[in-house]
Amino acid sequence: MLLFLPVSSMAQVSQNFITDEPPPVYEMGMGGIGLNLPDYPGSSNNRFRAVPFPYYIYRGKYFRSDDEGTRARLLSSPFHELGMSFGFNFPVNSGDSPARQGMPDLDALMEIGPRLLFRFLKSAPNHRLNFSVSARAVFSSKFSFDNLLRHEGYTIIPQINYWYRWRESKTTLFSSLSFDFGTAKYNRYFFNVPEAYATAERSAYLAKSGLVETSLALGVGQEINEDLFVFGGGSWRNLDWASNQQSPLVEKTNNVGFILGFVWTFYMSEERVKRLK
Repeated sequence: MLLFLPVSSMAQVSQNFITDEPPPVYEMGMGGIGLNLPDYPGSSNNRFRAVPFPYYIYRGKYFRSDDEGTRARLLSSPFHELGMSFGFNFPVNSGDSPARQGMPDLDALMEIGPRLLFRFLKSAPNHRLNFSVSARAVFSSKFSFDNLLRHEGYTIIPQINYWYRWRESKTTLFSSLSFDFGTAKYNRYFFNVPEAYATAERSAYLAKSGLVETSLALGVGQEINEDLFVFGGGSWRNLDWASNQQSPLVEKTNNVGFILGFVWTFYMSEERVKRLK
């Protein structure tokens, strides 16, 4: 969870997006993050979670955790990169979710797979525009020996990211637009209703492959000083064009959420790197 969650959640509005000096090879610190997100795509129930975490940034030649996410870099240049990407979803107790009452719980999901990244506006001093496509294998886990990992299909996620940095105020704006596609097995994890769990209010449903949801996110980060950084943002998720919009587990086609957090950095390496080398 520490690998998948912290950097992907907050580093996209990192204070290190644009700096006048080459950034450190690695940084260490601690932080806290509060998330209010729907239980699953189409759920009417949002849940707030507060998560403390150790903060890490590493800008190695082959592995990086920075403002572009946590990934292994297989092939890279200033304009494109082929690497590995990761994802994480929290577990859901079905007893706390109105539409899933009486159904099995949703375990934590972990995703891993290749990502192809293209960078635009490379010479712009205050802007960054990226386009990426991630293809990930998805695994559920109860984090127990009898159910450590279980394959749950595949996802393909095209995404556009845009940043703008106000240098004088040290404020970073971040936005993203993504389209999540899933195989039938992946979509069944969220939207399937087996006959055994059908009720008068919840008919049986067999999910199919296709678009899971469209996501739009907007966030802002503010550097308070060289050690303290705060950030926040909101997200809008839409299922109007989703392949499984008709599932009885889809209670609403528009979900909103927010994220708030801080990072305190207590160590930066003296060794520096050239960005996107």
